[in-house]
Amino acid sequence: MSDLPENSMPLGNLSNLAEFHPILLKHFNGLPVMNVAVEIAKELDKLANGKSEEKPSKESLNSLRVNIYRLERLCDSWLNTGHYSNVPDRLRLLYSFLCALLAKLDFLCEDYMSSLRFCDEGLLKGHDLEDESLSKFASHLCRYFLPPPPELFTQNNQKNLSMSDLPENSMPLGNLSNLAEFHPILYKYFNGLPVMNVAVEIAKELDKLANGKSEEKPSKESLNSLRVNIYRLERLCDSWLNTGHYSNVPDRLRLLYSFLCELLAKLDFLCEDYLSSLRFCDEGLLKGHDLEDESLSEFASHLCRYFLPPPPELFTQNNQKPTTSPPPPLPNSLPIQLEQLPSLEFFYKNYYLPGLPLLINGMVNGWPAFEKWR
Repeated sequence: MSDLPENSMPLGNLSNLAEFHPILLKHFNGLPVMNVAVEIAKELDKLANGKSEEKPSKESLNSLRVNIYRLERLCDSWLNTGHYSNVPDRLRLLYSFLCALLAKLDFLCEDYMSSLRFCDEGLLKGHDLEDESLSKFASHLCRYFLPPPPELFTQNNQKNLSMSDLPENSMPLGNLSNLAEFHPILYKYFNGLPVMNVAVEIAKELDKLANGKSEEKPSKESLNSLRVNIYRLERLCDSWLNTGHYSNVPDRLRLLYSFLCELLAKLDFLCEDYLSSLRFCDEGLLKGHDLEDESLSEFASHLCRYFLPPPPELFTQNNQKPTTSPPPPLPNSLPIQLEQLPSLEFFYKNYYLPGLPLLINGMVNGWPAFEKWR
């Protein structure tokens, strides 16, 4: 730990948390799973504070990791017994604590990507620990120890962008912070909740970047940290959408998911990753629904019109001009006959037995759906 920067902020005293947390103490004190977890937490705290008598070998660290991982797998099986909404909070908290142990151990072993993965597992399947230590630790991993993903920036232009660098017809998404704070459904159901508080702060930061009002140009690390935080919220909301039958998902969750996708779309747009921006527009429209004034679908249309090249199959090989006419028939193509509601006997003798293709006209005219929505 002495080789790490001061701002690394590893998870704090986990052994104290394990022994004195009221819920863990009430429900798991004295149980074998908790006794083993407390001993592992004490060992990790010694390693993190440099108080271990000797440097641990790879074998001892690996043995420690295997023991924690077995506990985490056991607790994960408890979470997946029955419907997930019926899982008691005490099991979610225990799972988050075990994920914190794994995250801290991987951090000490400098496996930062695995450490972040266990932070996300603990936050998605369980919930955060005291003082939001798990989410704060994940943010510090992204900010100080993990490189930004290569797809966050284009290869040709590595500079940080402001909206003044973009064409006037770009039409970025509007004031997302106002939408988050004053939308009647979002305000009614999510006002004051942690997921909405974080989303509002991110929306305000994006609006500043889009309007060129940010005090300084954001670094790659800060943009990457911002994107990871939004993406984690989007993954969390996506897990809510996929709990139970999809038709029973309330509209408020669909709207929240669309709003989070809009945040990701706007950030990718500012980073000139237009294809990823379009993908999140589609995700929000498919799994959720459109926002006020159809802003999500209109933004997707503007991305396709002004920022993305047309698909190659839209052009012919000869003249490179757009074409909407059907391709010419092949030399061995057979003419296809059209019949108006033929009888079964006529169809059987003239088409089924010879194996000839046929288009039947008028089959759906009597269907209720055809009559209703003609």
